[in-house]
Amino acid sequence: MLVWLLSAAACALDRRIFDLVPSTTSQNGRLLNLSADAVSTDAPFEPARATMVVTHGFNPFAWAGQWTLMQGYALAVHERFASRFNVAGWDWNAATLVSFGTTMNAANAVEQGERLADALRAADVEPARTHMIAHSLGCVLAASAAKRLHESAPSGTRLRQVTFLDAVAQQHALIFDQLDAAAHADRVENYWAAAPGGFGQPAADPSVFNERFASGATLLGGRFDPTQLDHVRILSWYLETIRSTAADSGFARSLLLAD
Repeated sequence: MLVWLLSAAACALDRRIFDLVPSTTSQNGRLLNLSADAVSTDAPFEPARATMVVTHGFNPFAWAGQWTLMQGYALAVHERFASRFNVAGWDWNAATLVSFGTTMNAANAVEQGERLADALRAADVEPARTHMIAHSLGCVLAASAAKRLHESAPSGTRLRQVTFLDAVAQQHALIFDQLDAAAHADRVENYWAAAPGGFGQPAADPSVFNERFASGATLLGGRFDPTQLDHVRILSWYLETIRSTAADSGFARSLLLAD
């Protein structure tokens, strides 16, 4: 990750998903209203609409840059759908790193997910009409949020859909077993990328939709370009499936499209 940040300024970085602007997010994380007609990121959500929720992954160098996929995905939704959906982002750029140990960072992601769930409930976002999309360590957060929303719903309503983008293989036991992601949403997807450019693997749970992402990019030859990692490129790919009417995967499988 350090190499990634040090070389990012010299690479063809997709600033729709990451930008070299220091994060000012609090350690508690923050829910953003990124809907097309929201007058501010603190504006209330429209209760009559379905909602897309987007969150990012690990960022140990928030002082130098931040994940912006929440805003990038929101802009893609605006361009294609205008204000048809609420778009929410959970920004925890400055809160992903609490330890140099992966166990504590994963536990922190679980807590962040509970905060996201509480914030969505306070904003009157309806779980049954919500599609949550998360990347990397954010997949732990999303699984935690889905669990809390489902278990706290008066009628036991599950989320409509959860999409994981290259959930880290070492965290699958936490996501799919301990947090039991598939039990808390009507549809759960796992788009994964294999090593060396990706960190994921297929989910063992047969109820989870698995699809491998492979960009065909190579890490060999010339200067190392971290934007060529499939772990990063999967974010740009999913964004393009939001924008495209011809896509047959990614957002084309969102149940929100039938809402």
